[in-house]
Amino acid sequence: MIRLFIFDFDGTLADTHEAIVTCVEATFDAFRHARPSRATITEAIGAGLSMPEVMRHLHGPTLDIDSAECWTARYRSLYDTTGLRQAKLFPGVIAILKRLREKGAHTAVVSNKGLKAVERALSHYGIRNDIDLVVGDHPGMPRKPDPAPYLRFVMPRFPGITAAQTIVVGDTQADIGFARAIGAQACWARYGYGDTRRCEQLTPEQIIDKFEDLKTYIA
Repeated sequence: MIRLFIFDFDGTLADTHEAIVTCVEATFDAFRHARPSRATITEAIGAGLSMPEVMRHLHGPTLDIDSAECWTARYRSLYDTTGLRQAKLFPGVIAILKRLREKGAHTAVVSNKGLKAVERALSHYGIRNDIDLVVGDHPGMPRKPDPAPYLRFVMPRFPGITAAQTIVVGDTQADIGFARAIGAQACWARYGYGDTRRCEQLTPEQIIDKFEDLKTYIA
């Protein structure tokens, strides 16, 4: 029986692709640097990288770590003012989360996105109260697929729930790898932004083509 559902955010709970791409493009414009192609941006998003890593990947090695953080700050400012209005929850998210709460299941969001950005988005879409725990990118802490977010935050918050009673729902190889690292089931959200070939090669235990398919796993 699954007692804990760990969700990714971008590409799993929320359709943020166009918002992210648009804000990345606007960031490159702000720093007067040639925009990368949309296909390249999409590839970086699908790899499950943090935003500073995305910026360095798209810009190239001449963008040092401090500059990448500066670019990320501009990106986040743009996302807060325009991105949230462009993004939207996938169909069925609100209903499924409420159903999980009614059934006594626990929920967490573990994202490589910055914590404040995730908290702000969940509140904006009116689902923060349906999530028991939110874990975002923390300075100095390894990100998914490393098990550190689970070991440091999730496991202590739910001490009576084992990894075998947990399912990780996410759209990228980072999410599937995270599930493997903590010993949980992996549920690949095929409708999201992950690289199809790479995700299939990781052979997730479950695959969903829309968020509403999760009703199958609600006891």
